[in-house]
Amino acid sequence: MPLENNDKIKNTDMEKSIFPILVVNNSNLKPYIELFSYQPENISQQPLGSLVGFFEIRDYSEDSAYVVNFLNSVVKKEYYLNPKRSVQDSFDAALHKVNLALSELAKHGNINWLGKIDSAICVIEKNSIHFSVTGKAKILLNRNTVLTDVTEDLAPDSPDPHPLKTFTNVSSGRLEKGDKLIITSEDLFHILSLSDLKKNVARFDKDKFIQFIKTALTNELDMAGTLIVDIDEPEKKTVRKEPIKQKEETATISVFSETAFSKKKKWTAPLVEAKPETEDPEQEKEYVDKKTGHIYIQGDNEEKEDSGALQEQAQMVKEVMYNSMFATKDFFKKQAFSAWKKTKKTLSSAASYNYAGKFSSLKDGLGKKYRGRKKPDAPEMIPEESLENIIEQYEKEFQPSPRKNVSKISKLGIPVKKSVSEGIANLKPLVGKIPELLPNGHTLEKLRTVLPDASKANRLFAGFTPKQKISTVSIILALIILPLFFSKIDFKKKEAASIDTIPTTESPDQNEEKYLNERNIAFVEQVEKISSLSGVIGSFPLESDLYAVTDRTVTLIKENETKEFTWLEEYGSGRITAYMKDLNLIFILTDREKVVSFSPVSLDFKDNSIVIPQGAQISQASTYLTYLYLLDKKNNQIYRYPRAEGGFGEKTDWVKKPLDASSVSDMAIDDNVFLADKTGLRKLFRGEIVDFTMENSTTPVNFNKVHTDITAEGIYVMDIGNSRIIKFDKEGKLLKQYHNESVSDATGFSINETDKKAYIITSDEINAMNIQ
Repeated sequence: MPLENNDKIKNTDMEKSIFPILVVNNSNLKPYIELFSYQPENISQQPLGSLVGFFEIRDYSEDSAYVVNFLNSVVKKEYYLNPKRSVQDSFDAALHKVNLALSELAKHGNINWLGKIDSAICVIEKNSIHFSVTGKAKILLNRNTVLTDVTEDLAPDSPDPHPLKTFTNVSSGRLEKGDKLIITSEDLFHILSLSDLKKNVARFDKDKFIQFIKTALTNELDMAGTLIVDIDEPEKKTVRKEPIKQKEETATISVFSETAFSKKKKWTAPLVEAKPETEDPEQEKEYVDKKTGHIYIQGDNEEKEDSGALQEQAQMVKEVMYNSMFATKDFFKKQAFSAWKKTKKTLSSAASYNYAGKFSSLKDGLGKKYRGRKKPDAPEMIPEESLENIIEQYEKEFQPSPRKNVSKISKLGIPVKKSVSEGIANLKPLVGKIPELLPNGHTLEKLRTVLPDASKANRLFAGFTPKQKISTVSIILALIILPLFFSKIDFKKKEAASIDTIPTTESPDQNEEKYLNERNIAFVEQVEKISSLSGVIGSFPLESDLYAVTDRTVTLIKENETKEFTWLEEYGSGRITAYMKDLNLIFILTDREKVVSFSPVSLDFKDNSIVIPQGAQISQASTYLTYLYLLDKKNNQIYRYPRAEGGFGEKTDWVKKPLDASSVSDMAIDDNVFLADKTGLRKLFRGEIVDFTMENSTTPVNFNKVHTDITAEGIYVMDIGNSRIIKFDKEGKLLKQYHNESVSDATGFSINETDKKAYIITSDEINAMNIQ
């Protein structure tokens, strides 16, 4: 590359991406480790760059619980105290102030931490880095696939540690495009060697490597801290051409390219005298780092805290509103469904009602009631002429508005008259026939003693508005017509179907009524048939394709075609299968205790070396990163096999405490191992069962199958007995239920969260169900 281009790169400020990874699985250890990543807070501090690093104390006494937080505050405050100082002077002053702070602690008798501090403090400004370490802290540089420890022999190594000599040596170097810095404590090397780190740095991209380190630390350690810094070229911008500067000569070459590290073998005090500590660091403001989730000293920045608090409160209010709206919608939906069911039931009962029998029973009942009673004295009858006079006088007094139209009910032939008097006159012949319909011994006079006063009803009706009169007449006619209508319908019950014709499954209405009180349940009307394969032992949705594994083949299922790949007969028949996402390989465990791998890229099978204990009954298999986990049902153990050349290395017994695995029906792994049996889901972390509760549903859940992995949003459970798939979040909260009758015949399932589909495996086909 021409010299001119090299100079251009060196004079360009590289982009630095800093990713703190803090792991504290034991809350009691939280006060003993702190990661920090401070950025300039204003323009005047910009030349000082970023201050990153960590403090960890390996003494867990009460006296040491506040030391790392205190040092964190001191180093940040002193480094950015005077922006007019150079970067080197500010860094020297910050380290000297940390040494003085530790010396003051020792003077007050707090010396438990002495010799037990691991710390790395770095300043990254422009394209340079300045750093100092103590204890067993390390800074690794990955450049051009070469991983190097740049802090070798930098930390003081004295049998009698002194507080003022905690940070003594400083080294500096130049950063280049593509560099990766790993600032870490010794804890990382308890689970990964330097060669393992080198392989994984080369294998993973930036994001996946960060996730790899995070999951490895979380799964294996109680406490650990690591910072990863990626150096890259910034986005190109149009700038004015600058004159080319003459390249400076250098005397030495080190791992940091053309600029050598300069080591100070003995500590020298900074040129600027450090100001005494006047503020109590414990009283300074705190903030929660979004990347690590840990609390850091921030200093006085009340405006930012208030803003964050307001945003948090606003988010909480939004969540409450969303939950309330959903609950209201769900409530009215259930009420409407319940009302519809009751109405349907009422109409069905009305249709089968024996009106004729009821009328006959009512007639007989009235006869028995009045038969044998002593006849009361007949009331004084009102002459017919007087009745007509009363009606005429009433009409003159109230002057009811006559109806303009006269309509007829065609079937009955009953006219609607203009006035009440005309209506009464027409009813007289009908009233005269009433005694004939009544039991013996009853007359119209007796009926009048039972019926309400007609004059009151007449006056009330006359006072109605035309609209009210129409409504009243309509109701009366409905009461007369409806019984006649139902009497014409044949309500004889149909003969019961024979036993052979009775369906074995519940109807959709019955299912919906059964799960009426279930929360967040969706009734999926139909599923899509994907394949007619039989004997499928596992399916894996990879991007837009689906791979199905049977006892002898792996079948690639695309939209309109399928391709079948068969492994060698000498490998045996497949029993169990698992997919390793990090290596993009499908593993099949056969009945001959062999593990065969299939690559969706090369479409080839390979025999993988593995040693399975003699007599073991392997019933489940799953993967995590590049590890294969096998569940031994007989010995109640889970074996973990690391990936090695040609197959898998020597196993380790992963379960640390007694475990009953006899009833386990499925296994899935993310950062934890989940074991499903019919009664529940057990969660294991680092080989031990931990407290974990799944939210209950109204209908008890059968935990027949489980699916999750490190990238999955939630935990999916298949409840075969209740024909549903249930989605929980990683904390066990029930999010959604999907019901379809095809689940009742399932033998397994898989989830594609990208396409929002669940693939349901039965004995003779694979179906896809939407899980929107």
